[in-house]
Amino acid sequence: MKNVLKVLGIIALVAVIGFGVAACKSDDDDSGGGGSKLPGSLQKATYTNSSGDKLEFGTKDVKVTTGGETKTFNLVSYEANEGMLSFDNKHDDVITLKNGTPDMVKLNFPSGQKYLMGPWTKE
Repeated sequence: MKNVLKVLGIIALVAVIGFGVAACKSDDDDSGGGGSKLPGSLQKATYTNSSGDKLEFGTKDVKVTTGGETKTFNLVSYEANEGMLSFDNKHDDVITLKNGTPDMVKLNFPSGQKYLMGPWTKE
């Protein structure tokens, strides 16, 4: 009887660990739950606004051109539920999304902090 209880205990433990691992989000999963990869709709996309500012998205970074300055920002996190992408300096380098496209852009350049507004058009 003791052996049966031990086996059942081990089976229960394996099941709990298995479900826990299955629930974790992998780095390759871009289902929109967040993480350090850009949402699929932004990857390899380029957007411009009426001021001539340009956002060129990779898979984990964005190259931004504004007022003759160009800088690449590396993604730190993507919070799908907030529609926010955080880059190099998590609290100061952010792009907010509206309906999956860029909305407000706040980034630090050598010349100072820049706010770039939409509407953004996909090229």
